[in-house]
Amino acid sequence: MRDKIAKLVYLYGAILESGETWMGLLDSALAKARSDLAQSNSGGLTLPPVKPDAMGVTKDEDVAFIKDRLTPHPFASSETQPSRS
Repeated sequence: MRDKIAKLVYLYGAILESGETWMGLLDSALAKARSDLAQSNSGGLTLPPVKPDAMGVTKDEDVAFIKDRLTPHPFASSETQPSRS
């Protein structure tokens, strides 16, 4: 496989060690805020999409393009799915 992939680019991600979760890497206050957001948004099922301006996107046409493509993110994949090596 290495001979077929030149490089990987992580746009929004983390490289976890075995047994780690994304939420476990966050400051406890931020982790609680994310958990509370998921709970209030969807009963804990999903995190709402990040707003374009939080990603540095401010041009109206770019904001419109991005907003049409953003979707909620399953919360369980951040909290309860530890990585496996």
